[in-house]
Amino acid sequence: YFDGWKAYDQNPFHPTDNPNGVMQMGLAENQLTSDLVEDWILNNPEASICTPEGINDFRAIANFQDYH
Repeated sequence: YFDGWKAYDQNPFHPTDNPNGVMQMGLAENQLTSDLVEDWILNNPEASICTPEGINDFRAIANFQDYH
């Protein structure tokens, strides 16, 4: 995993600037339902570790955290 990230960091793919670079495909992150999860948290605060006051930070903390 980390070797893959290291290779990507050293030679990242770009469609025009570096078409032969490394494409990071070891991570799938679906943010298509974030709005539904946020609504659920607001409607069920007793069942969530997130608070209604912190709902605006949900998307920033729920996604994949880079290894850096």
